[in-house]
Amino acid sequence: MFLDSPGPNNTNSVINAVVKRVEEGDIDAVVIASVSGRTAVKVAERLKESGLRMKVVCINGEDDEEETNREFSASGYTEE
Repeated sequence: MFLDSPGPNNTNSVINAVVKRVEEGDIDAVVIASVSGRTAVKVAERLKESGLRMKVVCINGEDDEEETNREFSASGYTEE
């Protein structure tokens, strides 16, 4: 997938592509790079809604991750 420009306007398109690829199989984990971690939460929620369970790993750049970790856990995934 190629995007013309960066930004949150691409989030849904990327999530749709991730879910589609996971549905095709042979994927053990999804790694998401996200400044705030909110994109990883959205991916985890969409995978869960689609009935897909797998490891979702978030690499983020925020110092205070507490709120994002709560949202991530609330989505049905756990922090390791």
